[in-house]
Amino acid sequence: MFEGWGEFFLMAGSAAALIPGIGRCQFAGLAGVVALWGLARGIMSSVGIGRLKEVHWTDLWFYGVFPSIAYAALGVVALAFWQDWPWARNGLAAVITLGLLLAIRNEWDLITWIAPRTDAEHSNGVE
Repeated sequence: MFEGWGEFFLMAGSAAALIPGIGRCQFAGLAGVVALWGLARGIMSSVGIGRLKEVHWTDLWFYGVFPSIAYAALGVVALAFWQDWPWARNGLAAVITLGLLLAIRNEWDLITWIAPRTDAEHSNGVE
């Protein structure tokens, strides 16, 4: 979910929910735009990772498929806010929690991949 921008949208969405006077439809519109953007990025990531030859099997799932599912869930939550369904707030909390857990996992995966590399590997063999 989240490849950098995902964390930004998680925090921005959380902050938007706290804006005094924001209406449910305004928040639904904001969440809907973020959901569409994120779904498009998730699909792009899935396709891009799917084209690569040497990737770990979890990369497609955790950087492409699961973020796409989370953004689709955010779209459903946006609809729930728009329609004033009673579970909308709980759905938002669940999606934000899912996004944060996914982001933590992906950041951990990234740093454990970078940390063991030598300086030569970082610079692709160029000193």
